[in-house]
Amino acid sequence: MPARTTAVVLGLLAIAFASLWLSDILRAIAANTVPESITVDGIPTNPVHVLDLAWILPALIITAIGLVQHRPFAVVLAGAALTFAVLMGLAILAIFAFTFAANAAAAPGPAVAFAAVVVLCGVTLSVYVRNIRS
Repeated sequence: MPARTTAVVLGLLAIAFASLWLSDILRAIAANTVPESITVDGIPTNPVHVLDLAWILPALIITAIGLVQHRPFAVVLAGAALTFAVLMGLAILAIFAFTFAANAAAAPGPAVAFAAVVVLCGVTLSVYVRNIRS
């Protein structure tokens, strides 16, 4: 099983999104404002930040560390984490598609980045599943 490669992909995914979300939060704290993602939606907090920073990203890091240490739980969690990343990425790409259909002036950069994440996680998942041994 390509444990090290899978661990690197999961670790980089977690670090990238943690950096993205924390930069948004810390920038707002430094400016003594509320992040734009919250004010635009009119909600008390950003549920994406909460779920990712509290559950998803720590789970990715724990799984990556477990893979490097050859822990049995990590083998199961890695498949689930990669599947989650692919499915969530596809859902986000669908949101981008509807956004572009409604507003052709929307910036394509984030959609391209998510497409790259989906492809990377999809390829990693494919290799991972083909190499699992009982």
